[in-house]
Amino acid sequence: GETGLLVPVDDPKALAEAIITLSQDVDLMKRMGDAGYIFVRDNFSWDQSLDMMTGLYERLIDEADQT
Repeated sequence: GETGLLVPVDDPKALAEAIITLSQDVDLMKRMGDAGYIFVRDNFSWDQSLDMMTGLYERLIDEADQT
């Protein structure tokens, strides 16, 4: 992945290997960290969170009005 390494659930050995991989490859760690920062910045801004919450409340109100 671009923003992190995926490991299977309940596989501590795979998690340890991923941590070791990142600790030994500083360039990979930096690239993934930078990509993760950009992803969060672009997808989880306050304005976007507000828009999602507003949409959710509007849908809930509409559903309540229909009952």
